[in-house]
Amino acid sequence: MSEPKKRLFPIVTADVALFTLMEHQLRVLLIKRANNPTPGGWALPGSVLKPDIDRSVNDTALRALASKTRVVLPHLEQVATSSGGPDRDPRGWSVSVLYYALLPSDQVPAVAGDKTEAIEWCDPERPGHRLDL
Repeated sequence: MSEPKKRLFPIVTADVALFTLMEHQLRVLLIKRANNPTPGGWALPGSVLKPDIDRSVNDTALRALASKTRVVLPHLEQVATSSGGPDRDPRGWSVSVLYYALLPSDQVPAVAGDKTEAIEWCDPERPGHRLDL
């Protein structure tokens, strides 16, 4: 007997690259995830679109940034949309929308929030190299 086909549907996600300048160097904010699909992994703040509370993907990005880093912004710029396909996210086929914002470091009161173990400002050219600030 063959296994039933898994129903495919796109998961829509929004991720935010929040940049600042620290000591004349560009930095991007990464969060250490406390939940699935990659607990303990470092990532941009992001979330899956929730149609019951998000009016748009932009709302998803703003909600993710506010809940995971406590940074509330009035506006984000959309950079790109990626058709991640079936392998980008272990939860299923996905489409991801990337946003960015650039803020002066004294206006970025980022702290770990919901579903976030820690946050770090990183060199965007070497995101695995976190800073000890």
